[in-house]
Amino acid sequence: MSGSDFHIHTSFCDGKNTPEEIVKAAIGKYMHAIGFSVHSYTPFDESYCIPKEKMGEYIAEIRRLREAYKDELRIYCGAERDLYAPLPRGDLDYTIGSLHYVYKDGVYYTVDESADALRKAIADGFGGDPMAFAEAYFTEYARLGENKPDILGHFDLLTKFNENGVIFDEEDPRYIAAAKKALDSLLPLGIPFEVNVGAMSRGYRTTPYPAARWIGYIAERGGKLIYSSDAHSTDGLQHEYYEVEELITECGALGFVSLFESPLTLDLRAHMTPENRHLAEELIYVIESAGCLTLEDLEEIERQNHTVNGRLLSRKEQLERCAKGHLTSFWDYDGRDLDEINEISSLKKSLTSSISDEEKIVNDIRLNDILGNECSFPAVAYGLVISGKY
Repeated sequence: MSGSDFHIHTSFCDGKNTPEEIVKAAIGKYMHAIGFSVHSYTPFDESYCIPKEKMGEYIAEIRRLREAYKDELRIYCGAERDLYAPLPRGDLDYTIGSLHYVYKDGVYYTVDESADALRKAIADGFGGDPMAFAEAYFTEYARLGENKPDILGHFDLLTKFNENGVIFDEEDPRYIAAAKKALDSLLPLGIPFEVNVGAMSRGYRTTPYPAARWIGYIAERGGKLIYSSDAHSTDGLQHEYYEVEELITECGALGFVSLFESPLTLDLRAHMTPENRHLAEELIYVIESAGCLTLEDLEEIERQNHTVNGRLLSRKEQLERCAKGHLTSFWDYDGRDLDEINEISSLKKSLTSSISDEEKIVNDIRLNDILGNECSFPAVAYGLVISGKY
């Protein structure tokens, strides 16, 4: 799991569960950070957003939960701000910029209310031309950067009811040109685009926002991607995370970023390559779960890994313990091809050979990386990734 999610709605707006119910569910899923993103108040449509007079209560409740659960989960208070919504009042940690309407001639046409509402918007506001609607949508979406959000929400929300092209053609050159123009305008800002599975978890779609085409376009141009469940209930938390992570990898992205990350994590991301990605992401999970801010914090975790009955093992004892664990694990070869079997066997044997302790540590790190095990030497592994030696 990514361990973090910053697009979550609760009963303060159009969500099902209370914030505390979400917190308990996140802890049960072993997450390390969540952010609440109430729909900020939109005066022209109060059907889904937080009532204006409730904003102070919302912020106070999230602050209470942050303190109450500080030893189990990092909790942040944010808002999803529509382009046409006023600046939310109160001290927020972050905002998500999104677009739920297209404004034309004094009318706010909804983008994601229903398939019928979308067809009516195209007919009434755009002369029945869906491409004119799409061009207007993407033109307005490009303006989200003006509000300086921390996340750009569901880039192609207008496709919510358009799976398999039932309302308009997403391959139309006008549609593609309009979407590219918006992306080209926003990518230089460095704001992460969310990969949003909200419509998937609620049964509207089988794929996330944005479409794979646009995930690849963002990745090719060095843009950032952040996972968002857009959960409106506890069931939506971390929905389809692994499947979506695989999708963005196929589209050329190295992985998801997050908000409020440790300097150690940022360094790892700066040095991440396709070859070291798995190890780097394992280290990021360790760092963010434990709240490590410095290398000394990571070194303390490494010491804890090798402390038995209150005594820190010597380096020789540490390596002997690692070797014993690997040599008595006989299921490590299951389902692997011959090359992997040979590499695993060679690495295991090296842990009891005459090579140096430093080489054995590197081989243990490599072995755990291949096997998907927790890294025994995270501080050493961090140094290898940062130095480009792994």
